[in-house]
Amino acid sequence: MPEKSSKNVAQNLKAEAEALFNKGIKISSVFNKLSVGLFMFKKNPDDKMKVAYTCQKCNHIFSGELDLEMPYTVKCEKCEVLIFKQEKTPKKGIKKLAKS
Repeated sequence: MPEKSSKNVAQNLKAEAEALFNKGIKISSVFNKLSVGLFMFKKNPDDKMKVAYTCQKCNHIFSGELDLEMPYTVKCEKCEVLIFKQEKTPKKGIKKLAKS
């Protein structure tokens, strides 16, 4: 298994989401926070969220699926620092991936 690096773990997940989107597959939720080392998405509202982040406090790297409920909150699984907190619950609808 290739080693994960802090530089590309969130970018790789973003590329996976973009590939699905480019194939015409609808994505229900997308959170693109590459500036803080986080990217997450899910295809269907009932799916688990695919999450990739690098903790800016302890440099822990995570890539996997989390069972999150709205409003979404992600904490580092190692040091418990807050990585992401959704401030508002979005309106229902299909999201488009923003180019960063």
